[in-house]
Amino acid sequence: MAKATIAIDPVTRIEGHLKAQVVVENGKVVDAHLTGGMFRGFEQILKGRDPRDSTQIVQRICGVCPVSHAHASSIAGDKAYGITISNNARIVRNLLEGAQFLHSHILWFYTLAALDYVNPLNALKANVGSAYDLVEAAGTSCQSDLKALQERLTKFAENGQLSIFSGNWWKNGQSDTEFKLPAELDLIATAHYIEALTMQSKASEVCALLGGKMPHVMTIVPGGTSFVPTEEKLDDLWSLVHELRDWIKATIIPDTKAIAPYYKEALSFGKGCG
Repeated sequence: MAKATIAIDPVTRIEGHLKAQVVVENGKVVDAHLTGGMFRGFEQILKGRDPRDSTQIVQRICGVCPVSHAHASSIAGDKAYGITISNNARIVRNLLEGAQFLHSHILWFYTLAALDYVNPLNALKANVGSAYDLVEAAGTSCQSDLKALQERLTKFAENGQLSIFSGNWWKNGQSDTEFKLPAELDLIATAHYIEALTMQSKASEVCALLGGKMPHVMTIVPGGTSFVPTEEKLDDLWSLVHELRDWIKATIIPDTKAIAPYYKEALSFGKGCG
């Protein structure tokens, strides 16, 4: 019987240190292990501390998702103290959590995952006029100058310093056979990849507005929140949230619909337990 062990170490596209190992026998996985490769000992750090310190300490588990750790810790504190928080405090906490969700989804879709199916250097072959036609046909947004972006990419490619991309997603500047998008869609998606960096920061601004700063917010505490709303803060919140909503509706969702048909086989990946 053919038997082999396959290890992926580290697993990318996640925040943290993870190793995945599977044992394959006759073409089927017969055993699997996941291993966290880094122990930081937050449980030990918290021992002997005032419980109210935990919302600040546990946020340091992650700089990307600190709000979730603070939120979970504060809920545990509420239960331990027998506190039922006010509805307004619940809303503020949930707004903070929601803003972090927005940041994380934008981060994942573009910064972490896009380069698995978008090849920016293939965008050099794009016809800019046809790319703008595709923008209209796909119903997606275009806040960028695609011609100027193509010129920037040309200079980047000519420089030859592709860093981590030289032997991975981009093979010596040539499109890998696994990349399936037409050049025009690669150009559009690359523009949105860059726009997404700004929109991530907008989501973090919401967290900072409600949390005092970001990362590692300060206003989530056992018993509710120390955030004090003012007319000016709520006006800023309204503006940021609507800007994010409009960009997501006009960009991420149409991009998903435009890219997905080129990778239909991915629908069969990771079936799970059904």
